Amino acid sequence: IGANGQPDHSMAKLEYASLQRLAAQVRTMGGIRLCPDATGIVEEEATFAMSWEQGRELTGLLLSRATSVREGLELGRAAGNWLKVFHRLGMNSAFSNDLPEKVLFCKEAITALHNPPHFMTDCLRKLEATALPVGKIQLPVSWALGDFKSDNLIVDNKQAVGIDIHIIEQDAVTYNVAQFLVHLELLCWTPRGLLQRPVLEAAAQGFLNAYLP
Repeated sequence: IGANGQPDHSMAKLEYASLQRLAAQVRTMGGIRLCPDATGIVEEEATFAMSWEQGRELTGLLLSRATSVREGLELGRAAGNWLKVFHRLGMNSAFSNDLPEKVLFCKEAITALHNPPHFMTDCLRKLEATALPVGKIQLPVSWALGDFKSDNLIVDNKQAVGIDIHIIEQDAVTYNVAQFLVHLELLCWTPRGLLQRPVLEAAAQGFLNAYLP
């Protein structure tokens, strides 16, 4: 369903094609199962069918009072292992980011303000000091997911399966890493997340431990 409440035909076709592509790539390269099997689509209804997956949504597991910090660490590892395999399947040539160009845009926008707040000018100075060296860093590039967060992972017995798969042809792998970590941080500020902060922080650490090697 799109933002207007109507069936989103293009998004349904994109997700269906992404599920098929990912499943085919896993079969070709060998590796853990990453997503449900897409079994059929009715394009005019913007509806498709996929296989049922055992397990529970990762967000629900992390926010459950029954989940320990140690279990949170392992759940984070499951997410990190999933993303690591996904990125290996779509790995492409590295590139450097365009941060120096973005800093020029920020400078023009801030300069155009009559009396910019001090925090803006302070941030701009820090960006100007770091943009050039950071812009020279080569970033690994692979497939990217449009919405990689704990809501879209089903976990069963320390094994994660991704749902809501929308493959973007290529982006820096840091894009999805940041998405996942930011989502966990936002969960920390929800009523249930405040109580489960140690578990969410453990999940973030487990995610990085599994992904980075």
